[in-house]
Amino acid sequence: MCASGSAVPLVNLDRAAEIEELAGRCGPQQAFAAVSALLHTLDLLERNVHPQLCIEVLLLDLPYL
Repeated sequence: MCASGSAVPLVNLDRAAEIEELAGRCGPQQAFAAVSALLHTLDLLERNVHPQLCIEVLLLDLPYL
């Protein structure tokens, strides 16, 4: 939400500085790609793909998103 410049107020006000810093590291496209990768991983888990394999693939893919 912060990366896209949304006016929605933060819930975790105690972590506002950290959230702003992390939001500055990626844009909306990168955030969307990360969420898409997570949703794909959840889909694989629901299809009974081995959990360790799913997580390993996700963690290997995340740095390149």
